Amino acid sequence: MNIGIIVNPNKPLVKSVIPELIRWLTKHEQQVWIAEENKISQEILYEIKELNYCKKFKELVENSDVILAMGGDGTLLKTARIIGRAGVPIFGINLGGLGFLTEVALDNLYLALNKLISSECKIEPRIVLEAKIKNKKLYGLNDMLVTGTGSGRMLQFTIWVDNIYVSKFSADGIIFSTPTGSTAYSFAAFGPILHPSTQAIVINLICPHTLGARPIVVRADSLIEVKCESRGSVLVADGQEKILLNKDEKIQIKKADYQIKLVKSGICDFYEILRTKLKWGGGK
Repeated sequence: MNIGIIVNPNKPLVKSVIPELIRWLTKHEQQVWIAEENKISQEILYEIKELNYCKKFKELVENSDVILAMGGDGTLLKTARIIGRAGVPIFGINLGGLGFLTEVALDNLYLALNKLISSECKIEPRIVLEAKIKNKKLYGLNDMLVTGTGSGRMLQFTIWVDNIYVSKFSADGIIFSTPTGSTAYSFAAFGPILHPSTQAIVINLICPHTLGARPIVVRADSLIEVKCESRGSVLVADGQEKILLNKDEKIQIKKADYQIKLVKSGICDFYEILRTKLKWGGGK
């Protein structure tokens, strides 16, 4: 199997984990690929002769059957952007803190990798959102956010779903979330938790200026349109890419025509992740 690695080089554990991981994979007859664009220190990769190097992430994707995203959820979201429509599965490994997407902890790393190379893992397809403004498009595995650019002023929004007028709202911002992203920013803004397999999109206002405003869950195949009627707003995809918006500019948001594939080892299920991460029932 050809295994690519995309890692957050700023994580403190990288220096100790990566060399051991690469040696373990090559010992188990796996081909390991690293992109120079990832900017992992040569000190970390020193004397590992079994590595396959390529210049760009694009080449890494082309040469990989699966890609290990090593870091936190931000690293996995970055990896999803790099892969795009290529369809290469992502195996998330948590080197950071909370981590809902990078669910494999270091304690279970080699158990999970054994399952991966033994073809015992499952692949979960995840919805991706597409946001279109005129001729520009952004894509997000977690969410799309419309918010202010720093003025601190409340924004005015108008929302339509499937060409049907919903309402006008005043709020600090608005989040359009996939089921994957329902445990991210939308969750912090008191949105519902959706099972990752749910075919739906969450529309969630941030600090709305009305007591009656609540998150709305719509079908995944819905066409959502939002217009920000205030100056100084921005559209942000997964917290990583953004486009400045003009006053009264309309955004179309819908399910993209491709999905991101996440590798699931089966060591823990979705509800165990919730219990552990959110400390339900006095959990860890």
